[in-house]
Amino acid sequence: MKESSLEKIAHALGFKKPQAALLLPLSFLVGGVVLAMILPKLDRLVPGGAPIVQVLLEIIWFCLMYFGFFKQIKRYREKYGEKAYQQLALRFFLPAGILMVAGIVRALWIIGTPIPWFPFSLRVTLSLYFVFMGLILQVRGIQSLGIDRIVFLYNVFPEKGERVESTLYQHLRHPLYSAMMHFCLGFALFSGTLEGLLCLLIFGLKLFIWSKVEEKELVDRFGESYANYRKNVPAFIPKFRSIPLLLQFLLGRR
Repeated sequence: MKESSLEKIAHALGFKKPQAALLLPLSFLVGGVVLAMILPKLDRLVPGGAPIVQVLLEIIWFCLMYFGFFKQIKRYREKYGEKAYQQLALRFFLPAGILMVAGIVRALWIIGTPIPWFPFSLRVTLSLYFVFMGLILQVRGIQSLGIDRIVFLYNVFPEKGERVESTLYQHLRHPLYSAMMHFCLGFALFSGTLEGLLCLLIFGLKLFIWSKVEEKELVDRFGESYANYRKNVPAFIPKFRSIPLLLQFLLGRR
């Protein structure tokens, strides 16, 4: 019988029950929100405030994911075997996931310079729209890709992974990162601060750089087929002519 995504993650993390695998994303969410609530205290202590703290957070995140998680895969597989993912997740991916969530939601707690000439009603309307679209992209992305791929399980054990074909990935190479940008933009608009918008730009730059790192690994794994796919499909923002088809898919009409 084929294992479900949760069963695969639970097995890799050393849990017996599939539901226990949900502890990983739940830890991201809870830890990230708590950290975001604490960060304003750090913002007041650091010259430059929230944007500088955001830069520092993204540098730490990148070091955890690139030099910690990805660069240690081969060594951890040799040392820990089937427990390699468990060790990598606990030491690098868990703290990185907390930092990722904190980077997305932290604008909600930023106290800074109000955005001039931006009516509250328009700000809230746009905020709700972007958060709603981010939620749809996130849900459909998880359904299309599988949570086991989202948590980088097959980067550690590529021989166990399979290539995924999905309508969503015909329109966007990185729909989940696009969802994160929607969330971050929505929260930044809701905060109504210039510092929130600056943190959004810093977060977006981090995702752009990281997507290039990921795609290099995907080209190495899948070769010319992924290189051609990368040329024809945009990363985060769909082509104008494909928006109607993408919306139909996101709303479950295709």
